[in-house]
Amino acid sequence: MQKQIRCKYMKNSHVLGNNFYEYVKNNANRDPESLYLTAVGKDYCFPIDFAITQIECRRKVAAKLSSFISDDRFLFPSVQAAEQSTHQSVALYHASLAGRGKRVVDMTAGLGIDAFTLHKNGNKVTAIELDPTRASILRHNSVVLDMDEFEIIEGDSIDWIKKNENRRFDILFIDPARRTSDNRRTYFFKDCLPDITSDIDALKASADRIMVKASPILDIHQIIRELKDVTSLHIVCYKGECKEILIIMDKNAQSDDPEIITVDIYEYKSAGTGRQDIWSLRLSDLGNRCPIAESSDLIPGSYLYDPNAAVHKLNCSSVLCDRFRDMKKLAANTDLYISPMLNESFPGRIFKILDVPDKAILKQLRNGRFETAVRNYPMSAEDLRKKLKVVQGSDDFIFGCSVGMKSRPTILICKKLERNLL
Repeated sequence: MQKQIRCKYMKNSHVLGNNFYEYVKNNANRDPESLYLTAVGKDYCFPIDFAITQIECRRKVAAKLSSFISDDRFLFPSVQAAEQSTHQSVALYHASLAGRGKRVVDMTAGLGIDAFTLHKNGNKVTAIELDPTRASILRHNSVVLDMDEFEIIEGDSIDWIKKNENRRFDILFIDPARRTSDNRRTYFFKDCLPDITSDIDALKASADRIMVKASPILDIHQIIRELKDVTSLHIVCYKGECKEILIIMDKNAQSDDPEIITVDIYEYKSAGTGRQDIWSLRLSDLGNRCPIAESSDLIPGSYLYDPNAAVHKLNCSSVLCDRFRDMKKLAANTDLYISPMLNESFPGRIFKILDVPDKAILKQLRNGRFETAVRNYPMSAEDLRKKLKVVQGSDDFIFGCSVGMKSRPTILICKKLERNLL
């Protein structure tokens, strides 16, 4: 029944009137399940299931898509589509890489967050969506957002590219579906939809640049083996959480040693302007060893470095130790670093070590306010907090970690340093 209601709406958008949008707005803070129960046996002049879906979606993406849902008319085809949508700040980062004045094809438009953002940044966008329901919602939202000269195609994007082989584009943007029809995750490009590996030559012939979103759990070496001709990889995080690996293939660009860019986005207000922690290296930089610290290196006044999620994924300790002054890794399996010098451009959090406490000092910390964190330590952060009997909440940190060649369990008291990000 719910699908029939949605299909009716999709074909006749005028069936949604003020009553529909007022219901969604007035019940924004209500629990969707309770709304379903309340609606049983009642007649509404609008599709009630679809209205409740909007309430649930808006609650889930309140922070993620705040700039889009500020308009009450912005709609979601399903909860899954809302959950899978690109965070607006990440979409702005994509747009900053695409630039302006380009002919862009979003081959897997979905809810359209990337396509809309690319268009707002001054690009001519063709958005292609295979699913009829999502394509109809995409069309509706393009009107709501006043997207002039925004082309929407319903159908298979690979077929469309092949049928339009005489048309040239600056950029193809692709976010392959990483789930099967029975909702299982897939991790290889050949198992995604569309399978870009089978048609990569046709895609490369159609555009100067291809941008592909991939799962953040993929190994970068696997990506390069599957796609080839990769010129750069962007490991993209938002506020410390790794969201994706963005792959870029540029026509006629050298690709034997791809650039790897790690970025942790904190805030974006427009494409190219925001707060971010960004760092880059080359594929060839990976793989060497780095010096390991010993207990004698843990001196109050020295600095502790915690890599952001993107850098952590790369496992690039040798590069960190090469790039930054007097830096050592705490232990082979402890992804924390120490230096007697402050390296402000380190890609991650920076702490100043206040103390390496003995048991007597640890007892004095009881009931004090600290954040607790562990790296390669024989208990969780929560268990460490309980053991030390400290209260959560402060810029002061207690780190439980292993140090040295023998991975000796150690506790450090540190203060987090504020940083001026780009």
